[in-house]
Amino acid sequence: MGLALLAWVIVGIISDTLLSLTLTIQNPVGERLLTIGFGSNEMTTLITGSVILVISWVMKEAVEMKHEQEYTV
Repeated sequence: MGLALLAWVIVGIISDTLLSLTLTIQNPVGERLLTIGFGSNEMTTLITGSVILVISWVMKEAVEMKHEQEYTV
């Protein structure tokens, strides 16, 4: 889930950039636009995805420690 959120932000930024380039490619030289946007929505999604990744990593480590503890005599 966390990786999907991070990928969503990256793909969204790339697609918006390509869309602006595609829509203005027929304009004369000097009037073409290349926009790259990064706003609060992207920042919120990046933070959420990062938090999910950290939580999943901590839970994975906890499970490994529990398994190790179960097999210790």
